Amino acid sequence: MPTYVYGLAAEASVAGCGKCRATFEAVQRMSDAPLTLCPDCGAPVERRIQAPMVGNEKRLKGPSEKRMRAGGFTQFKRKGKGYYEKSFGKGPDALHG
Repeated sequence: MPTYVYGLAAEASVAGCGKCRATFEAVQRMSDAPLTLCPDCGAPVERRIQAPMVGNEKRLKGPSEKRMRAGGFTQFKRKGKGYYEKSFGKGPDALHG
């Protein structure tokens, strides 16, 4: 089920509570009607548009070592403070900082 974000309606004449003055999330079915009142204080609320989380964990982590190696990149891994050893690729065996 999707998670929708709600906040105090723009045309609301009441101050609302801390929950609806900021924003709050509600898990609802897509077929459910949008909330019109804050569940805590009863102030008018409206659904806010929020950017979706697009992609999966693999895309967020970056390319795999196999793909970097095939692309001709060089990778260094940290082995100590200011010391990096080469995992694969061209270049020196280690970097000292």
